[in-house]
Amino acid sequence: MSSYETKAINFVTNGPITVRDLSELGLIPDGQTVFPLHFYEMGWGTWLPMSCTLLLPYFSDGVAKGLNIERLISYLNEKVKPDTFILNNKGIPSGNELLVDREVKVKRRLELNGFFYPRNVEEVVQLYLELGLAKKCSEDSNANLHYDLIIRPLYHIDSILKLK
Repeated sequence: MSSYETKAINFVTNGPITVRDLSELGLIPDGQTVFPLHFYEMGWGTWLPMSCTLLLPYFSDGVAKGLNIERLISYLNEKVKPDTFILNNKGIPSGNELLVDREVKVKRRLELNGFFYPRNVEEVVQLYLELGLAKKCSEDSNANLHYDLIIRPLYHIDSILKLK
């Protein structure tokens, strides 16, 4: 069975599927971004740092476009806004105290579970990898490494970030 057939069967039978799989199957329309299935229901929206959540659609888009690791990191860096890394900002405007409090709690939970709170794009991608939200793929025909984003199965973040 070919790789294409395996991916098609996984898609139809609710098997494991990634952004690269969907892209190779031609199932991502131009201008659309694919997000992991049940991202919010599985707690990722609650316990993933805001920088990771904000950059995830761009990560997915870059994966779907077939950007290699170096180009994807560059692409993500282009998308960073001044307030993307909330706890890095010294002058947080008033009225954002709830967001800062949320990020402090997320940072604490990550660190209690042996992870780190990301301070830049490279660390965001590293956290995606360490949490199992993304994976590094083998080389393509040009010897380029790529990342991929898991669409399903997506585990509940509580199975990874235990409450301590």
